[in-house]
Amino acid sequence: MEFRNYDPERDKEALHRLWIGIGWLEKGKEEGMDLFIGCGRALVAEVNSEAEALVSSMPGTMRYLDKELWLSALTAVTTSRMLRKRGVAKRLTSQLVAKDAAEGALVAGLGMLEQGFYEQLGFGTGGYEHWIALDPAHLRVPSSERLPRRITKGDWAIAHAARLARMRGHGSCNLIPVEFTRASMLDAKNGFGFGFCDGPDGELTHHFWCSTKEPESGPYNVQWMAYQTWEQFLELMGLLRSFGDQVRLVWMREPPGIQLQDLLDQPFKRR
Repeated sequence: MEFRNYDPERDKEALHRLWIGIGWLEKGKEEGMDLFIGCGRALVAEVNSEAEALVSSMPGTMRYLDKELWLSALTAVTTSRMLRKRGVAKRLTSQLVAKDAAEGALVAGLGMLEQGFYEQLGFGTGGYEHWIALDPAHLRVPSSERLPRRITKGDWAIAHAARLARMRGHGSCNLIPVEFTRASMLDAKNGFGFGFCDGPDGELTHHFWCSTKEPESGPYNVQWMAYQTWEQFLELMGLLRSFGDQVRLVWMREPPGIQLQDLLDQPFKRR
């Protein structure tokens, strides 16, 4: 078995097969996967001339009080079925973190599937993400009076810039490569978005990006929402409210500093 750097020309087909096999990739979305892995550093374990495991990271920053710390964001830790429980993922991950730390990363983070495994590598539990399900018709916010700008998959560059410039607090993270947002938009099923360009030079200031399996009736999944002020946040929620005549369910992360039940009519009755 050989551990080495990821080579897209040599490895991408084997890794497509690996991710399809473990349920991380749908056929037809290989371009987004290739962009996603290519955003940063990636290591593979090769067996019989094929990549059978992948660990990747992406450069970013984490807000700590009023400072920005360089972040190594581990974006994928995957092994094929033939290499499970052999220590391969642990060894690849530790090598990747060490390489990123040697180049200046002060903190590493990931979204974990199994806490006990990652505790062996020094990771602990961070802040929880609260996912909220709501009927947009029951939002107690004013409908937006302005017409928004339509956001498409071709707007990945301005959407990424808006995400980097969003309102942030302690513990928030930015992933730097613009290809990260492009890959995320490509991955979204029936993806669409809306926003407003209120910057001094017409920059996109606030927007959201959604995915859905059923465009007609939903549910809609808000993949992200970026805004710079609370007024902009309420304007975006007003756009979501306008979907309520047709869509009965919207999933979204509860934004930092907000309790969404404050914006809902009779939240406990309908939970």
